[in-house]
Amino acid sequence: MKKGRQNQPHTIIEAKDNRNPTNQILIQQPARRDSNKVWDFFCSVKLAVVIILVLVVACILGTVILQGKTLDEYTAKYGYALATFFRITELNNVFYSYWFAFLLVLLCANLICCTIKRWRNTFMQTGFILTHLSLILILLGGVVKFQLGVKGGVNVYEGK
Repeated sequence: MKKGRQNQPHTIIEAKDNRNPTNQILIQQPARRDSNKVWDFFCSVKLAVVIILVLVVACILGTVILQGKTLDEYTAKYGYALATFFRITELNNVFYSYWFAFLLVLLCANLICCTIKRWRNTFMQTGFILTHLSLILILLGGVVKFQLGVKGGVNVYEGK
């Protein structure tokens, strides 16, 4: 049995078969609640790997595709259909898009759930907790910066 589910009640059914003189005892596990499935989904390391891979692809696209240009500049460089696709999917501004922020929040939720599930109150776990808390703070800072930050630039001229 899995840890944490040991104290749950089980249904014991005694099945008698007239052709077989031995009695068979069947133990039925209680049905898993949906909340456990959601919790297990968010505690999955596989989910973290998938989110990180999608973030890597998004970062590569955000690096390769020019960011923050006008629709006319995208149309001149990539054509009208691709420029429209970039604008609809927010690939013209990947790092400030809502789906990118959602991926960061999803990764943060995954990290929180994994940390809670694997946390043990021992001194040896201090590094584990501090590492995961720092990653969570960095991700939350990125989401706040991307959604509430102010974009700007400064022209610096040589010799001035």
